[in-house]
Amino acid sequence: QTCDYSDAGEISDWARDAVIYAGKINLVKGYPDGTFRPAQNITRAEAASLFEQFLDYKGDRYRFYGIIKNVDLSHHQVFVTVNGKEQTFQLSKNMYVYSQANAEPVTELNFPAPAYFDVNSSGQLAYIMLAGSNDSPNVSMTLTRLPDYAKTDVSDTISAWQSELDLSGRQQELTDNPAASLDISRNAMKADAFTAKTGASGRGQLVAVIDSGIDAGHPDLKKTPDNYTKIVDFIDLTDEGKVELNYTSGAPDGTLVAEGKKVDVHGIVNHNQVFRYGFLDKSRLPEQIQALLPEGKLLIVATAAEHLDKFDTVYIDLDADGGILDETPLKIYRESNQVATIVGPNKQ
Repeated sequence: QTCDYSDAGEISDWARDAVIYAGKINLVKGYPDGTFRPAQNITRAEAASLFEQFLDYKGDRYRFYGIIKNVDLSHHQVFVTVNGKEQTFQLSKNMYVYSQANAEPVTELNFPAPAYFDVNSSGQLAYIMLAGSNDSPNVSMTLTRLPDYAKTDVSDTISAWQSELDLSGRQQELTDNPAASLDISRNAMKADAFTAKTGASGRGQLVAVIDSGIDAGHPDLKKTPDNYTKIVDFIDLTDEGKVELNYTSGAPDGTLVAEGKKVDVHGIVNHNQVFRYGFLDKSRLPEQIQALLPEGKLLIVATAAEHLDKFDTVYIDLDADGGILDETPLKIYRESNQVATIVGPNKQ
């Protein structure tokens, strides 16, 4: 079989057959321009979409909302009201019922019981997550395909969980609330369902991550659902952000001199007789950030705020206005979990 992507020659020989087969069963279709881009890392959204397509292929993708009216254990049947119509489903042998993160015995269900359901490849109910009495389905949509064996008299339109990554209409929300970006990925990957099914939340676990770049100030990475600090320590193993503080200056009159420019340090605590300072050249920053900064480099000043012989606090001229009195004093991340953001004109 042939691979029809325009950049098929870039696909490694060991992966070619798998790529062809994945396209054949509609797991992947490539990009609109006809490329596959094998050397390009996929995004979280693309990974989630691929996972959804895989569930679709297995037949485990179909999730819907309904109200359990009764359970007939002798015949392994569940009677569910979906959009006002009574439906009958068979129970799978390994069916799970969960309420929040706790397993719920089928024999102890109180009817009627609102719930979300997963149907396996045989059309049987494989997973039931009980919903609160005031819950409503996440989104109403029309299913374009539901296995014949998964329904008895299912109406054309049912209340279902969103199963595609539809970002239309959410761009303004993401602008106003950056943390919503994580919600999209979490919903697409069914993270809440995984937590409900396994009880695993990550609480009490310390995980080390080695990454090419982590933004500790991103809303997604600030707090856990329980409002604990998510990143407890941050270690840079590169020299990308390293600044040599090779210059010193006294400030007997409350002003230090850095490269001929006076910098006001009135009120800044420093137990040492001198301030140490250096510069971060903006050419080391991403181009889109460089364009926002009027100066060619950012001033960084270190002080001995707690001990005479230890420069433990830094001030970064994040808005490149030549002053540091308006900047927040920063300590080592593990001590204070502080982060700072470079701000351009109009607070960009």
